[in-house]
Amino acid sequence: MASQAVEAVRADFIDRLPPAAARRLLETAQSVSYPAGAALITPGAPARPGILTAGRLRGYLPERDGRQVTLGYREVGQAFGLTRCFVPDFPVLIGALTPVTVTHFAPQVLLHLMREDAAVAIAVAEFLADRVDAECRNARALAFGNARRRIADHLLQLGQRDQQGRLVARVTHQQLADAAGTVREHAARLLNEMRRQGLLSTRRGSIIVEDERELRRLSTSNVTQVTLQRDKRY
Repeated sequence: MASQAVEAVRADFIDRLPPAAARRLLETAQSVSYPAGAALITPGAPARPGILTAGRLRGYLPERDGRQVTLGYREVGQAFGLTRCFVPDFPVLIGALTPVTVTHFAPQVLLHLMREDAAVAIAVAEFLADRVDAECRNARALAFGNARRRIADHLLQLGQRDQQGRLVARVTHQQLADAAGTVREHAARLLNEMRRQGLLSTRRGSIIVEDERELRRLSTSNVTQVTLQRDKRY
């Protein structure tokens, strides 16, 4: 049952493994559903790697003052939680941004396959290297981009096409503030500015991108010392 769910999508990790190893890994996998807001990977918990088969996940770092900063998202078919198999206290947490269904596989089976077959070990190493590369790029945007740029980037990542072809991000102001590593009040002010400029419109629980081209330009714009100085307190 679990293997059928995973085979129905193109999994970024499973597809790298030799077919026999992929089958063995999925034989003992379990499909589990979680509600929106559920924590799948938490500090001190045992490693529970898996493949996302429905919904969307968020990888993030929490701060002691309650703020959070999003490092990336996991889409259907993508793996999560593998680093915890090797670094038990890895600080990145994984939460359900929407209701999700995941296929969890056993860490001990993966480790056994890596010891048994060098091709599996290489595939795991390449996967983790690619993930580090992606999250370093996200970290660069967090470190050198201002809050406005980060919000634009997250809206583009979170958006899904509606019937008119517009990107619609089903996210609250608080969730967007958490994603961008800022506070709700500052995120709300920036969204109001973007709305007045015609970049987006809002409705309860959703933000609609009205000018995708300009928002993409904003999300990739160069960062100046002025903007860094202006937003450093956030």
